[in-house]
Amino acid sequence: MTDNGGEFCDEDGIDLIFGGARSNPRLFYCDLRRSDQKSRCEKNHSELRQLVPKGKTPFDELDEWDVAVAASHANSNPRKALFGRSPIQMFKSIFGKDGCTFLDALGIEEIPLDKLVLKPKIIDIERQKRGLPPINWLK
Repeated sequence: MTDNGGEFCDEDGIDLIFGGARSNPRLFYCDLRRSDQKSRCEKNHSELRQLVPKGKTPFDELDEWDVAVAASHANSNPRKALFGRSPIQMFKSIFGKDGCTFLDALGIEEIPLDKLVLKPKIIDIERQKRGLPPINWLK
């Protein structure tokens, strides 16, 4: 689920990032004039923006594993609104084994707090482990 921001208008580009054999993404946009919907997705955006900053991230260089790394770290961060649990923990507690299978299929994993990094450098660190060059972050 996303807001109606311009960064989400390229559905084909988003499909290329998340698509392929591993997933079939579906975008859902908040309804206009429904601020109650936007607030629910805005926290996710702010968490992800720590890892993929607006205006500094060359999205065409990210592959599906880079996105999975960002999603893993952003969604492993505990949140007050979830009573100190992370979104991944809540998802697993609601959906059980099926939820774990779904996250595994997307390459999303729960990151222990002592390994949690909410900065873009985690994408480059993980790319290096895969033998890939770092992202050419925009200035």
